[in-house]
Amino acid sequence: MINKSALLQYIVIYVMLLVQGTAFENTYHDLFQAAIFVIGIVYCVKQFLSKKKFIHITVLVISLFITYILTHGSLTIASSITLINTFLLVACVYKICPDKVSDRIIKLIYGLSIISLVFYAIQMINPSLLKSISIPYTFASGDAYWVNGKRVDLIIYFNFLFSFSPYAQRLRNCGIYTEPGVYAMVVTAALFLLIYNKKKMPAKKFNRYLFVFIITMISTQSTMGLMCLGVILLYLLFINRADMGNVKIILILAGVVVAVVSISQGLDSFIYKNILKKIYDVNKGIIDLSVSTGASRIESIRADMKLALTHPFGVGYLKYIPMWNAIKKNIPDTASCVGLTKNLAVFGFIPIIYTISYYCNVFRNKNKSFSVSYCVCLLIMFFSQPNFFAPVLMLVSYMADKEIPYEEKDCNWRVES
Repeated sequence: MINKSALLQYIVIYVMLLVQGTAFENTYHDLFQAAIFVIGIVYCVKQFLSKKKFIHITVLVISLFITYILTHGSLTIASSITLINTFLLVACVYKICPDKVSDRIIKLIYGLSIISLVFYAIQMINPSLLKSISIPYTFASGDAYWVNGKRVDLIIYFNFLFSFSPYAQRLRNCGIYTEPGVYAMVVTAALFLLIYNKKKMPAKKFNRYLFVFIITMISTQSTMGLMCLGVILLYLLFINRADMGNVKIILILAGVVVAVVSISQGLDSFIYKNILKKIYDVNKGIIDLSVSTGASRIESIRADMKLALTHPFGVGYLKYIPMWNAIKKNIPDTASCVGLTKNLAVFGFIPIIYTISYYCNVFRNKNKSFSVSYCVCLLIMFFSQPNFFAPVLMLVSYMADKEIPYEEKDCNWRVES
C-alpha cells in the first residue's frame, strides 16, 4: 500500500526547502525553476487557485513586467519566474493535503535535523570523510578566504542531506544549506509549527522534537537564529500559559548553564562572539548597534531605501549592485545584507507589499501572542539575512489561521495501490 499523496507532498516540501538557499539548487537552478514553474502552472493554477488568488498573481506578474520594461531587462525573466515560483510552491505544498501538511513539514525538518547533527559531528571530527561523499560547489561570486596566507575559493561540499564548507563554516551546522543563517530560518519555522500543534500531539513527542530543534539551532551558531530561539523560549516560558511541565524546568536549567559557562569564558564565550559582540562596544562599555556588522546593516538599509524611493518599481538585479555600490558609504560590503530593504530596491513596492500580506496571514490566528512572537522573529530574520522570499515562512503564516487537526486523517488526494 503506497500513499501517493503523502509521497508527493513530502517531495514537494523537500523541494520547497531546497530552493531556500542550497548548493544543490544553485547547481541545477535553471532546471529546478523551470520544472517548478511548469508543474506549478499545470497543477496549481488548474486545481487550486481561487479567482481572488488568480487576480493577486496577475497583479504580481503585471508589476514584474512593468519593472522589466522600466529597467530595460535588469529584472530578468528568470528572476521573475523564480519569485512567482515561490508562491506556486506555497500553494502546491498546502493544497496537496491540507490536513497533514503541518505534520509532514515538522517530521521532514525533524529528520533532516537529526541527520544534520550526525553529519555535523563527523564534520568536526573527520571532514575529509564528508568530502568523499559530497559534491564540491564553488560560489560564482568569486568569494574567497585566506588560509595560511593563501587565497582559497569559497567552496561548499554538498549532497542531498548535508553541506559544509571546510573553511567558511567549518565549526557550524549548515544542514543542507550554504549558510547556517538560512538553516536557522528553516528551524525557526519548524519550531513555530511545533508550538502551533503542541496541544494536538503527545507530550513526549513534542518534547523530543523541541529538544532536537533547539540543539540544531544552537549548532548553527547563528546570531539571528539564537535571537529567534530566545523569542520562542520567552513565548513558551512566560507568554504561553499552557502547562509546560518538565519542559519549563529543562529550559530554565539549560539557560542557567549557558549563562554560567558564558560568564566564565568571558570574551571567548559562544554567547559573546555570536550575540554580544555585535551589539556591545567593549571599549566604550555601552550598547552600540553600529559595532561589528551593525554598521553594515544600517548603511545597507539607508542605501536600499534611497534606491527604493527613487525607483518605486525596483531597479532589477542587474543594475542593483552597481547602483547600490555607487551610493553606499564607508562599508566594505558589495551588496546589501538586509533582505527586506534589498528586495524592496530590486523588485519595487508591489511585490514586497504582496509578500508582506502573505506573512500577515498569521494575524488571523486567534492566539495573538503567537502571531506577535512570530512576526518579531520575521523582522529579526529579514533584517539579518538577505533572504526575504522564504516559502516555508510564508506557509507557516498562511497555515496559522487554519484550524487543521494534527491527527492522521484521510484526504481527498489519497491514492492507494
